[in-house]
Amino acid sequence: MKVIYICGPYRGRRLANVLRARRAALFVWRCGGVALCPHLNTAFFDRHAPDETWLTGDLVLMARCDA
Repeated sequence: MKVIYICGPYRGRRLANVLRARRAALFVWRCGGVALCPHLNTAFFDRHAPDETWLTGDLVLMARCDA
């Protein structure tokens, strides 16, 4: 199975963005892939660590994905 990183805007309309990423992740799962969706993994964690923490973590996750 291929691991697909789901990316998209997070800030701004936060809830709408998380729900949009969720729909994309469900699409990937239904098509036989594995969805890695940071929107769902860390939803609303933004004030608990500096932005750099999340961005660095995202780069680590992306490096382990197929697409």
